[in-house]
Amino acid sequence: MKTFINHYKSISRFTFQEGKIIENPGITEPEYETILDPRTMRRMSKILKMGLYTSMSVLENNSGTIDGIICGTALGCTSDTYSFLKNMIERNEQLLTPTPFIQSTHNTLAGTLGILLKNHGYNITWSNRNFSFFDAFEDSILQLERGNGTSFLLTTADEMPDIVNEIINHINLEIPVKLQGEGSVSFTLSSSICPTSIEVIDYKVISTEHIDDYLKDLNEEAHIINTHPTFRLKPAANHHNILTLAWSMIDDAFGLEAGCHMTEYLAQKFGRRPLILCLSGDRYQASVITIKKV
Repeated sequence: MKTFINHYKSISRFTFQEGKIIENPGITEPEYETILDPRTMRRMSKILKMGLYTSMSVLENNSGTIDGIICGTALGCTSDTYSFLKNMIERNEQLLTPTPFIQSTHNTLAGTLGILLKNHGYNITWSNRNFSFFDAFEDSILQLERGNGTSFLLTTADEMPDIVNEIINHINLEIPVKLQGEGSVSFTLSSSICPTSIEVIDYKVISTEHIDDYLKDLNEEAHIINTHPTFRLKPAANHHNILTLAWSMIDDAFGLEAGCHMTEYLAQKFGRRPLILCLSGDRYQASVITIKKV
């Protein structure tokens, strides 16, 4: 069974302009009020606002209902987790504020989406460091292949509060850039095709040391979107090393969204539909998602 990405939306430090993927120092937050209720936003952390905004945005254009909600997050609700721990220490574990505790769990975004959308279908959150989004992406495809639905909302989000960023900066992560990226990306994955569809050709995990061997057999016209934290592509017109200023554990999601923009651009501007390979992962393994404009 074929799988299609029909819609996508992000809040990201990456922007796409005329075939170029530009990395900015940080994200530009949208006007959340255009999508979300200002009254309910008052109690929402940044990760919730970002995740709900991108999710609701893609569903505005999605025809029909979704059969389930699948989320991925590496760090979870770090702001509420920090607030709860700080509150616990300052109050000596007495008379704690319940809201930060309730909203500190990794599945808060998926649960909130389920409530707002009144969706009683499959609802799950994947958290596996650099492969959090890939695991959620793979799960979405497997749900479609097993006939458990025809359309799924796939959302990934991470936030990086300043205090958490300060703590992480004291840790030697042995990567060329700092772990300080954040944002959210949402996709609708479906077994049905539509005018905006992008087909998922392949997805897999390979050893990082075998990346060069895997890429050498790739068609010369294929474009590679690279958000791997340690591997760098050789300079070429169709090679895009887009991670230079910061790093987040869900950069594979941002890379896939950039790949979607790239395949749309090449099809509209030049009438070309080459393979777009989105590469990410960690020091030991690499995730590879291959897409193509229908």
